[in-house]
Amino acid sequence: MALASTALVLTGQLAKRWIVSRTRVRLTQLYQRGVNERVRQLPPGSVLVERRSEDELRIEIGGAGGAGGGSHE
Repeated sequence: MALASTALVLTGQLAKRWIVSRTRVRLTQLYQRGVNERVRQLPPGSVLVERRSEDELRIEIGGAGGAGGGSHE
């Protein structure tokens, strides 16, 4: 009986961890999709800077890197 209870608790904890990590992945995908949509709407020469709690994203559209490329820092 105790073994079955332990197995049930562990299964529940595993399911919770899977749901939490899957939610994080999905939120990241949605964030990236939003950035992609905003970048597509910007004219050449634009700069997109987005800040999140611990990260900063800077994208230069059609920068001075020449045709087909840009500089990566």
